[in-house]
Amino acid sequence: MKLHKFRSYRQYRRTQIAKNKDQLDATYAIPEVMQATAAYIKEHRPDSSFGICHGAKHGWEVQQLRDLLEIDVIGTDISPTAKKFEHMIQWDFHEVKDEWRGRTDFIYSNTLDHSIDPVMCLERWSETLC
Repeated sequence: MKLHKFRSYRQYRRTQIAKNKDQLDATYAIPEVMQATAAYIKEHRPDSSFGICHGAKHGWEVQQLRDLLEIDVIGTDISPTAKKFEHMIQWDFHEVKDEWRGRTDFIYSNTLDHSIDPVMCLERWSETLC
């Protein structure tokens, strides 16, 4: 995985929003990966009731996991375009909502390489897991 480098939080935010808007129609996840992810969750977290897909752009992965797992899954994206899509919220995945703390059964993301600080990001995500 090649990590993106940013000089500042402002540049990170501006870059991610522009990239989101520029590639809003693109989907990089593939159905077989989502099916394997859902199978893994069912096997290892069979009582799951809530999951988060971080950096989910237009929510394709969110909908896949909702359909495959039949549970509540939401998506986040830093871009304001997130608000246009069902089950998506505009949110920087480096931040933690209080209502997620200790309540999230799993986190899915294929955008960790876009993080301004991947270690901090993973530490924050772990705060939400139950």
